[in-house]
Amino acid sequence: MEKIEKFIRERASKTKRKNSNCVGTALYLVGESDTDKYLDRYTSRDVLLNFRKSFCPQKGYFVCWMDGTNPFHVGVVLETNPLTILHRDGCDGYLKSDSFDELNLRFKNIPVEIVYKIPNNFEKILGGKD
Repeated sequence: MEKIEKFIRERASKTKRKNSNCVGTALYLVGESDTDKYLDRYTSRDVLLNFRKSFCPQKGYFVCWMDGTNPFHVGVVLETNPLTILHRDGCDGYLKSDSFDELNLRFKNIPVEIVYKIPNNFEKILGGKD
């Protein structure tokens, strides 16, 4: 998993603050997109449907706060102990690393479901095995 963390951190250092949102940045961080860009709510939903769900967070997995089938917020698992999420803080916001618990508090009064999703690009990033 060290290759995945290195890949994510390298891409994080290349993100721009303008013209992006949490979903576009998450896709870029794990190599599912060549650019860090803004994706509208409907495109975001459709793209995220292409990834398998996981019941357990792992480095490099997406963590999605879902409002039905629509993503309310999306980040990438950077560490599992403690669970740490790398995410764009709003449209054109800064890239931040927050504890899951701290980030989850933002949504305590919003009926969202937390879903972990597995990027399709892992084999390519890992080059086979870690």
